[in-house]
Amino acid sequence: MPKELVAVAPGEVAIREYEEPLLAPNQVRIKSELSAEKHGTTMPIYRGISPLSDKRCDSELGLFLPKSHAGGWTASFPMKLGNITVGTVTEFTVICRLERPIRLTRKPLILRRKH
Repeated sequence: MPKELVAVAPGEVAIREYEEPLLAPNQVRIKSELSAEKHGTTMPIYRGISPLSDKRCDSELGLFLPKSHAGGWTASFPMKLGNITVGTVTEFTVICRLERPIRLTRKPLILRRKH
C-alpha cells in the first residue's frame, strides 16, 4: 500500500498509508522517487503562522476574512505534503486514439492524435 507525508497539525507530520483512486481520463500515476514542497506557501501553514491558519482567503474581495465566513480557501489539517515530484509513470489513461502503440521511455515522448 502506498504511503504519503501529511501535516496532521501545525508543526506535526505523519506518514500514513492510503488507497490509490482509479485514474480519470487524462491522468497519470507516478511512482515518486523524490518529492518536495514549495516552502514559501506551505511552510507558514505547517508552522501555524500563515494568515490562512485562522482566516479564509476571499479572492473575490481580495481579503482575509474570519474562518466562519463562507467561501474562499483556508488551511486545514490533515494536509498532504509534496506537490513537486520526480518519478516514473506507472499508469496512464488516454482518451484519444493513437496512431500506433507507444512505449514510455525516459526520453521526451510526443503523442499525436489520429485524425
